[in-house]
Amino acid sequence: QDPEAEEDNDLFIPDEYRGILATTTKIFIDADASFPGEFELQGAALPRDAKPQANIVDVYCDDEEWFPVKKRLLQPCITLAKHVLSKSTERETIHVNLDCCTFDKVLRYLEAEARGEQFHFELHETEQLLGAAAELRLIGLQRLCEKALGDYHSSIRDEIPWEEVKQRNANGELLIVIDGCVCNITNWLEHHPGGNTIIPEQAVNCDATVLFEVYHASRESFLFLKQLYIGELRVADRHLVPPPKHFTGQNEPSATFLEQLREFVGQIKQFKTF
Repeated sequence: QDPEAEEDNDLFIPDEYRGILATTTKIFIDADASFPGEFELQGAALPRDAKPQANIVDVYCDDEEWFPVKKRLLQPCITLAKHVLSKSTERETIHVNLDCCTFDKVLRYLEAEARGEQFHFELHETEQLLGAAAELRLIGLQRLCEKALGDYHSSIRDEIPWEEVKQRNANGELLIVIDGCVCNITNWLEHHPGGNTIIPEQAVNCDATVLFEVYHASRESFLFLKQLYIGELRVADRHLVPPPKHFTGQNEPSATFLEQLREFVGQIKQFKTF
């Protein structure tokens, strides 16, 4: 499918053009003089001549990956304005100081904005996206990230009473305590990979630290804490938090786990003051 054959006001390139293979995909091989003699290329077809795609630019990332993008989709990126507004009849190349994963997220934002849809991203991606917004001078994404940071900071509290945790759980929310960190998992529970029953059954209204260690072998689970963390349990109330009732495994979290957890929580608190 030729992207140039689309209407010029269409900002999106078909996925087939971006590398997704289908049963009808044709792959062209250039059989030059160095082609090994023991192989025979059968059913060869020449690719059709394509007219210059002046409305598309090739965006190369700093890890050498690249994306074909419609110029008009990049219009919100002030840094790329000269390329977007270029009247050249030739297809241009742009280099950005971003890795391909980050730029892919930027493209998802631009596509959502062009469609009039809400752009969803995880809180731990905010700093990364904010850096990309600064690199591209993409004001809309910058404001979205700043809003996310502002909402996050305003929700963080240093002294959450234990009675408040229990009361909010009684009123339909789902708060858990992990080594004094209070996490609100109300809206995340349905996405929990381990199901939506084990946490309410075992980890509510108790110290869930050892449960978190036992059920999460990978430290990648720490990343979710950054999104769910709402503050610290009041220090004077920590002795009031009972151990889990319905768990027959180890009684205490390991020293290694606590060290890693506290190091990560320290990073979360630094993020708070970003």
